[in-house]
Amino acid sequence: MKSHAFVRENTPRAILYGQIYSQKDKTENITENKSNSIPNSPCPEFSKYIYFIFVPTLIYRDSYPRTSSVRWNYVLAQLAQFVAAAFFGYYLFYRFCLPVFRHFKLEYVTVKIFVLSILNCALPGALFLFCAFYGFLHCWLNAFAVVNCIGVISESSSVLNKFLAENSFLTLESF
Repeated sequence: MKSHAFVRENTPRAILYGQIYSQKDKTENITENKSNSIPNSPCPEFSKYIYFIFVPTLIYRDSYPRTSSVRWNYVLAQLAQFVAAAFFGYYLFYRFCLPVFRHFKLEYVTVKIFVLSILNCALPGALFLFCAFYGFLHCWLNAFAVVNCIGVISESSSVLNKFLAENSFLTLESF
């Protein structure tokens, strides 16, 4: 998805670059009419692409709003929540899911036993997925957004503002 976002955001720039510099051969006066919107190269620098890969966003921009400093207390709190979610997920799996399937090699498994085993693991499995999504998508990505000084994600005061900041194509009128 990130590669698609990168290509989608830079395709108009490459097309404009190609149109301008294909006409440059026909008319040499292009330098007189040059403005800031005309790109200097068809693609951004490779360092901007690498930065985009590690920034927790799906929308490519050449530059992102940045904070002036890293809030290390917030980073440590988010990483502690990530570790707590990982341990809770491990506990759920070890306590509720593993005992159900532990003796599957030793016993003859019928359809009834298999369906009951799956139903016994449905709620712990859902909680495990919730812990995994919370741990990774919230704690881990927010911690590294703050480490990278991404201001829009880390400086939001409410859930709606944070959601709108991460999804800049939405507006308050959409709700």
